[in-house]
Amino acid sequence: MWAMVQKKHSLGHKINLPQTIAAQKPKTEQYVLQHADDEVLDFAPTISRYRPYDSTAVLKSIRRNMEKTNTDFKFRKNEVGYFDYPHLLKDTQRVQYIETLPSTYNYPQRIVKGTHDGFNRIYRLKRYYNPDNKKNVYDIIVTDSNTGKLVTKIARENKSGKREFEKILNEGADLQVAEGARGLGQAGQTPIPNTARDKIINNYSLLVNPSLPNVSEVYRGLSDDAVVGMQQAISQG
Repeated sequence: MWAMVQKKHSLGHKINLPQTIAAQKPKTEQYVLQHADDEVLDFAPTISRYRPYDSTAVLKSIRRNMEKTNTDFKFRKNEVGYFDYPHLLKDTQRVQYIETLPSTYNYPQRIVKGTHDGFNRIYRLKRYYNPDNKKNVYDIIVTDSNTGKLVTKIARENKSGKREFEKILNEGADLQVAEGARGLGQAGQTPIPNTARDKIINNYSLLVNPSLPNVSEVYRGLSDDAVVGMQQAISQG
């Protein structure tokens, strides 16, 4: 008798699954709409500090390759007409991130028009992430807006780099907001080939919430096959 009462009681409280789903659907849709733009990962391309044995030789190679692939690129020259490699190699942090020159020039996140000391300038901005020291790297390429010639390159980590970005963005005028796929991988470092490295980054990741983990942290501890599978899943959305 007790078993029959218990069975009857459980049947009386049976869940109506279609009705429950229908009731939850508006709540779920509302939540998705409210949180669709929430960032959970920082998709800045990763980069490591580079310490070449011969920095001049590396920069010469970069210049030659860029001139071959982009006829608009013009490397800076000194007052007597020689390529001015020493200027780009006199700053320690710029040397450490010299290999980002092609990626930031060809695939910037933002292009901003501004002036400096009375001269018209074009600023190409791109933010990277260094997983070795867990710091954001803010890369800036400055060209002459009249001649297109490379003026200088600036690379700064964390707060000092972010301040440089914000100053340019606040004082200049956007010429282009880059659109396209999110860049993963080594983002322009040579000589390691990586088809994902030169993807253009959505502009939301230019100045990012510093508490967000970089997407590279997702791969920590995974096997090579698992990393490939993860990259494919992320690229497919």
